[in-house]
Amino acid sequence: MSNLVIEIFINSGIAIKDATSSIGSKDYLERILEIIQGTGFVAALFSEHTRPNAFANIALELGFAAMCGKPIMVVKSKEAQAPSDLTRTDWIEYSPRNAAGFEEKINLAIKQIYDLSVHQGDILELALEAERTDCAIALERARKAFLLTRLKDYIDHADYS
Repeated sequence: MSNLVIEIFINSGIAIKDATSSIGSKDYLERILEIIQGTGFVAALFSEHTRPNAFANIALELGFAAMCGKPIMVVKSKEAQAPSDLTRTDWIEYSPRNAAGFEEKINLAIKQIYDLSVHQGDILELALEAERTDCAIALERARKAFLLTRLKDYIDHADYS
């Protein structure tokens, strides 16, 4: 499941950041939180093989991502039981018998995230055209749009504001 998600992301031009594949001298949680802050969206993957104590970490990371206003994509195997905190959350369910349908759903979620970036860009344009520009809001919209798309145009807008 993880390999298929990674493959879909890479084929979609999405850079993957994972705290387990980075090294540093910081506290591990601090590193994870910095990675979340520097991404356009967060994907959480779990299966029936996920260790029970790992769910606490997943919940913490998803909570921090939500607090940062990041779009969240939750992917789980068909056999996995979602923690009670995620029972009302939309997720994409993986079944090896329906890999094509799974890929279609992941691609739809990616498209919805891209559409969100377009929306952020539209709000940025409105903020910049306002009679009195709120630079903090404009900069935040530019940051979100850039993190979602990596389009340099949003950095140029941030320089303008």
